[in-house]
Amino acid sequence: MTSDETITLSVQDGGTTEAARAATAIARELVREGVAVVPGGGTPPDGSKGGSHLEPGSLTIGAAGSLQAFRSISRVVTGAIRRGLVGRISLADGDRKLVVDSSSRESEEALVAWLHRSKIVDPDGK
Repeated sequence: MTSDETITLSVQDGGTTEAARAATAIARELVREGVAVVPGGGTPPDGSKGGSHLEPGSLTIGAAGSLQAFRSISRVVTGAIRRGLVGRISLADGDRKLVVDSSSRESEEALVAWLHRSKIVDPDGK
């Protein structure tokens, strides 16, 4: 997966351990929904030899997205907030960023609309 085909999701509250646990729980839910997920995110520190960098509390959502996948992502993200697993989640797609801190219907709809404008939209719209 290239960075043009991914969105980075990051848990924005709690300590490193809590953020990592929350991101892992969110990743499991996304995978159950059929969304492609890989742990990590971020850029490697200067001087590092590796090509990827694991950042606690982050994960990468990849591949071409469909409206159904976007709805699944939105439900999982707002559900995590509703259950108190996290208080705030940020998503980044290149220079575009979105912070979700509410589990309202309006937040779900705004997240689906934001995802739909992302670079990972399936050209067939499936």
